[in-house]
Amino acid sequence: MTEPFRPQNEHDEIRNMNADQFYKSEHGRALREERNRHSDNVIREREFRQAEAAVEFFLASNRDYARTNDNRDQILRWLKDRKLPMTQNSLQQAFGELKHQLALSPDHNAEYGASRVVDYSDLGPKNPMHSRPPQQHVELVEQKSVKKITMADVRKMTAEQYEAALKDSDLGPQLEALLANQ
Repeated sequence: MTEPFRPQNEHDEIRNMNADQFYKSEHGRALREERNRHSDNVIREREFRQAEAAVEFFLASNRDYARTNDNRDQILRWLKDRKLPMTQNSLQQAFGELKHQLALSPDHNAEYGASRVVDYSDLGPKNPMHSRPPQQHVELVEQKSVKKITMADVRKMTAEQYEAALKDSDLGPQLEALLANQ
């Protein structure tokens, strides 16, 4: 036979739920909010670290970029207008598109890829140390080559080598970016 209907009190209702039902119910709201709060902070922190690594890589790669507030604002506005995340590729794309509008650093104005052009006529004939070489107008000066690090290299490192790589100004941002993408 059937029992007559008896309303359950709240504790009986909770006891009869499985974990998924409890989590989805009104009783699990506090648990959901706490879990989401923690997850959101972790996600934001990871996104911040990835963006920071992308910016460091961008700055190391583009020595002719002048670090001004106006340049930063223009690049951020360009990324926001196109709804792009702050990654190495999107920053490089923004820089390529906006390069003619941005202030560039005269100290590191790279005109020909990894080489810098030095014009000896700027040095003047008055200084004998800087006289023009015969029939040579331009000298190409190679920039410091940056070693590209791979995940295989990271796996071969000892703890001391890894620590030194993190402190290195060239390898540190690469290592951070590489590990952030894993």
